[in-house]
Amino acid sequence: MQTDPITIPQIAGPIQTSGGMWTGKTSVTVNGVAVAATGRRTFALPTVDGRTVTATVSKVTTIKPFPVITIDGVAYPTGVNPPLFVGILAMLPLMAIAIAGPIFGGIIGVGAFAGNLNLLRKVTNRNTLVLALAGIGCAALLLSVVVSIALLAALR
Repeated sequence: MQTDPITIPQIAGPIQTSGGMWTGKTSVTVNGVAVAATGRRTFALPTVDGRTVTATVSKVTTIKPFPVITIDGVAYPTGVNPPLFVGILAMLPLMAIAIAGPIFGGIIGVGAFAGNLNLLRKVTNRNTLVLALAGIGCAALLLSVVVSIALLAALR
């Protein structure tokens, strides 16, 4: 996922980060040009005066899909992370695994969870986000119940 560009006063252009929680790999661009990594989630960003400054990019997680860039102890968020309850609500479809089993429940639950992660990053209106996450979670759970009933009926 690539963040929207942010401007930091001493840096030589707009900064964008991209990366994902699955791979753990993070990349940073300044003015559209890729910046070299100097360590794990540490980058040397070009400044306005031609020097470089070390920046650390926080890890992306389910509950915090937007990383924070830290330069000289000052944190610059790349987006507004949702509250904790919204992140937990995004994980609701994973309960389908307990209802429909590891195969069918896994397909339903993980698929709906992946869709919820996409919504966490793209939907900015909190009310719309909560309604969408709850709807997808309920639909995944309902579908897993239907699949479970169908499997039980087929086995009889």
